[in-house]
Amino acid sequence: MANWDLVTAFNSEAADWLDGANLPHPMPSVSRMPTTQRMKAAWQTFDTAKALLIDGFDWDDPDYIPGNGFKMRGNREIQLHILKSICKYCGQLLMYPDTGEPAIIVDETIEPSSVAHFHEECNKHDDSWERFYRGQYAT
Repeated sequence: MANWDLVTAFNSEAADWLDGANLPHPMPSVSRMPTTQRMKAAWQTFDTAKALLIDGFDWDDPDYIPGNGFKMRGNREIQLHILKSICKYCGQLLMYPDTGEPAIIVDETIEPSSVAHFHEECNKHDDSWERFYRGQYAT
């Protein structure tokens, strides 16, 4: 069975949790969840092969906004491309794999291919969260 990546707005609560774990991260900005219309547009642009599943939207209502987040499953690099494009409109997002792998903070500045590959490499180690956050977000 495939795993899901849970997506929420990156907020001060998530930043506080990362602070408690002594992990570097960007400062949270004002973020909100995307509408169905924005998600559909990004999904159609970056997933032409229909390799992803996305759950948590009312696909018949273009103005629907998932209150507590949504789920994605499939190619992580394509997921990051979609989320990066949505960040233009809704601010930072947090993608948290339900496998316990490090969560990824997504904003307009990430390079999806590099982040996906670095994330995959870090997941091969017991200290994956430490490696990923120090390598991705430390200044």
